[in-house]
Amino acid sequence: MKKFRKVVMVVMVAMMAMAALAGCGGKDSTPEIVGTWSVSELEASGVSISVEEYAKQLGQGEDAIKMDLTCKEDKSFSMDMAGQKTEGTWKEKDGKFVLTVDGEDQEVSITDGKLVLEEATSGMKMTMKKK
Repeated sequence: MKKFRKVVMVVMVAMMAMAALAGCGGKDSTPEIVGTWSVSELEASGVSISVEEYAKQLGQGEDAIKMDLTCKEDKSFSMDMAGQKTEGTWKEKDGKFVLTVDGEDQEVSITDGKLVLEEATSGMKMTMKKK
């Protein structure tokens, strides 16, 4: 019986050590916002249009209205909107993300793999997909 207890104790100690080590050294998961996002759809006054269709209506190529957002793990981001570039920082807050440029905040949400940036005063909405 003593031998059985000794075996059980050894197994339990080994399991506890494995459980403790499983939590060590692992990196936190990368936030969903990290990566490069490209605008795929625009919406204004309840009317949605794809970037491709919008470019066609303007008689422009898609590159003329290209809009990309690149968020890095160091909590910085850069945005290129048709050649106009800006940089800022991002943070996670209440399950959403906040982009900050020159002290001004813009909240964005990610749902079903799509990042949505909505401008509150105009009601304009941009939907972005990860590249």
